[in-house]
Amino acid sequence: MRKNGLRKKWLYGKKAVLLIVLSFVVVNFQLQAQNSGKVDELFKAAQTSYSKANYSKTIDLCNQILAENPDLVGVEMLLANVYSKQKNSDLELKHLYKAMKLNSHPYIKWRIGEVYLSRGNYSEALNYYNIYSNYKNISEKRRMELACKRASCIFNIQQVKNVANNSNLPAETYWPVPAAGGKKLLFEKDNTTANPKQADRFISEFDTLTGGVFEPVNDSLFLSADEAEIPEHQKIIFFTGSNRLDGFGDADIYFSRFSDGKWSNPVNAGNTINTKYYESQPFFTADNKYLYFVSNRPGSAGGKDIWRAELLQMPETGAPVWKTPENLSEINSSGNDISPFYYAKKQQLYFASNSQLGLGGYDVFMTAVDDAGVLSTPENVGAPVNTDADEIGVVISPISDTAFFSLARDKGEGGLEIFSYNYVRGLHTQPPFYIYFELFDSKTNLPVISGIEVADQSYNPAKVKYYAVGADGKLMLNLKANHTYTFTVSEKGYMVYTRNMTLGKSNSVSDHFEMKIGLTPIEVGSLVNLYNIYFETNSYALLPNSESELNRVVGFLNSNKSLKVEIQGHTDSSGNPEANLKLSRERAKSVVDFLVKKGIASNRLKYSGYGDTKPIANNDTEEGRKQNRRTTIKIVEK
Repeated sequence: MRKNGLRKKWLYGKKAVLLIVLSFVVVNFQLQAQNSGKVDELFKAAQTSYSKANYSKTIDLCNQILAENPDLVGVEMLLANVYSKQKNSDLELKHLYKAMKLNSHPYIKWRIGEVYLSRGNYSEALNYYNIYSNYKNISEKRRMELACKRASCIFNIQQVKNVANNSNLPAETYWPVPAAGGKKLLFEKDNTTANPKQADRFISEFDTLTGGVFEPVNDSLFLSADEAEIPEHQKIIFFTGSNRLDGFGDADIYFSRFSDGKWSNPVNAGNTINTKYYESQPFFTADNKYLYFVSNRPGSAGGKDIWRAELLQMPETGAPVWKTPENLSEINSSGNDISPFYYAKKQQLYFASNSQLGLGGYDVFMTAVDDAGVLSTPENVGAPVNTDADEIGVVISPISDTAFFSLARDKGEGGLEIFSYNYVRGLHTQPPFYIYFELFDSKTNLPVISGIEVADQSYNPAKVKYYAVGADGKLMLNLKANHTYTFTVSEKGYMVYTRNMTLGKSNSVSDHFEMKIGLTPIEVGSLVNLYNIYFETNSYALLPNSESELNRVVGFLNSNKSLKVEIQGHTDSSGNPEANLKLSRERAKSVVDFLVKKGIASNRLKYSGYGDTKPIANNDTEEGRKQNRRTTIKIVEK
């Protein structure tokens, strides 16, 4: 009777008394329902199922209670705990917000803050932590924890703010270059009215930069040079000139000397540096030792590589004398490695690459350079500098310690903007999660050369990128730790493959996660399980987050118009077998109805429900039950 009395008090009590349930912090809130023995028994069963990690049964029982008693905050909190265990933060938040509408207990605010913190939404997390901090009777231990979490939110918010968009600069600005001893910033802007399209140059004082005060650079040198790189010492500058009469190729490196208060006419840097191929983006180090530049000449590892030439002699007149340029194979990849910048204070070389282990597109990397010129293994500078967009052209002002870089953030059309952050104060970067893919034919075990669609579901809408595997079917990616991703492979001749996965904490290249994907050839009888099709609990109504997966099925069927398929519905063993059989059939029909609405001919589709009769995993564990709850597509005619 004592235990039963506590349970009823949890469901119906007038006082807000905290109870410890499951791992289990659950709260006894004021509810607005009348006492019911049936509800009490159902809730007892739900708690028991939860304690045994049978979450699907817990959800089923909770929904039975809410169907007749929709205002029971304790049930909403139990559902929030279930989805927390399943790492489904969307549904966890949904039920926490429902609970908050029913009761104003501070614990709910704490929980919402915890969810937002886990998602990296620091502003929302801080908001709810601040609300929670206003309540009295918080234990000393919890106050200490709260202080740490609030400080963490503030710190991370500031780190993001440290990467400041100089938004008052004109659109399509890029290639920032410190000039005048680091007191000014040169940058380029696309002149879309010119034919052919060209880049115009502007200059701004640092203290007027964010105010949008800048002026064009009218010096004929800069107007005739493309992508000028102007180092601090400025006794000699190297820059790129395109399609000049004295050039060796379409883009060559030129130099000009500063003497008697003016710059000399541009001179080609010579055939040691320039070839008939592409040479661009030079950076001459402040110690007059090395010229770093970009070229696609023979000997390059990828499309465009970073090369380095050592200066042998700098005569007063005439061209500098160089050693034969060397390919920096320690840092170059199979793709493009561009925009070198050497930061003398720290002996670091910064560059951008689109084929190293990055977060997507071009990322910024850094490598240490010792006194002998030997380079260390390059490191991704991490978030928030790097994103899944393109980041290029990092430079650091020698006097303000401000780092500038160009970024196509949230542009969609590839437009670049200039961003900055304080180098000395630094950034709290987020170490990545390394994941290794291997694609192969499930029958022959031979490599499959295809692409992988990677959708970061931690954003709304999801951010999608495509990556190609190598000739061996292998690919290593550097993704964001603790984010949820959907991986999709759609290769001609094979069944579509999808997998939803929440990545863990950051790891290392040597301790990477492996995902070996055996693709199933399209044959009569071939089938594939789809886990990203979701339904309302105990319902055949499709949830909105199923649409991307269903659209992949539409694309697969449109690409294979001769196929006829069976859509199969499956459940785990929880609940009544007959009810499961009926529900699985109705869910399969819902999928077919969606496909027909999207233009797939109904005579190509059939549907069947198998309930729990075809398990692929053990129903005694939650993970096994999760695998058994699935939609399957099977080829019945080719």
